[in-house]
Amino acid sequence: MSFVIIDLFNTDHVDHNDVGGKAYNIHKLYMAGLPVPRVVVVRPDYGDLDKVMGAIGSLKWINSEKVYAVRSSGVGEDSKEKSWAGIFESYLFIHIDDISYHIKKVVSSMESSRYKNYSLSSGVGIRNMAVIIQEMVHADYAGVAFTVSPVETDDRIALIEVVEGVGESLVSSQKTPATLRINKITNMARIQQVGDDSINEEVLLKIADALMPYLHKIEALYGCPMDVEWAIRNNEVFILQARPITTV
Repeated sequence: MSFVIIDLFNTDHVDHNDVGGKAYNIHKLYMAGLPVPRVVVVRPDYGDLDKVMGAIGSLKWINSEKVYAVRSSGVGEDSKEKSWAGIFESYLFIHIDDISYHIKKVVSSMESSRYKNYSLSSGVGIRNMAVIIQEMVHADYAGVAFTVSPVETDDRIALIEVVEGVGESLVSSQKTPATLRINKITNMARIQQVGDDSINEEVLLKIADALMPYLHKIEALYGCPMDVEWAIRNNEVFILQARPITTV
């Protein structure tokens, strides 16, 4: 198998069929001026992975002092119809020397029984798989935000889930997050659940205040309720990815 790269921050237009759903959404967020960590996409094609890694290593923002997230970006993933959340492998805190190995691991997850069972039960599949390499944010706080709460019928209510550190402990259900309910008209937030980290109430309310302008902008950009992964470091907000809210 061979590979080519697409630098999302140095191109004005990308095709969903070239970069997959997750990368397409990240590019859309970046082009709209949202604070997205640097990303490059590796797409299986006809070339040499060692040469591709050489090209990636020449990018100024990639170096041995940083670590990266290596994630799937399949064609059809993170769409309005299907999220495919948790179906493919995802790796965090990967050093530059180990990126190529994990790219292959992500691509090979299309052969997993988890993918095959989900594809069979849903009646759809992923046509092509690209892989995202995204600069890791060493987050003080991270989590998931829903621009419309999935547990209520009122589209004026948003929901934010918060954990200390990176959000993987939330996504993998290792921690119970703090939960905030926010009225999008007034931006008034109410803490519904303190969570395992027992984060200070004042900190939680500041997080809600910091996130809400971005959630409003993302929902307006897509014109539908959105599921947003975010991180905060030194009071700076980063939007890691976003997808339309789906039930599957």
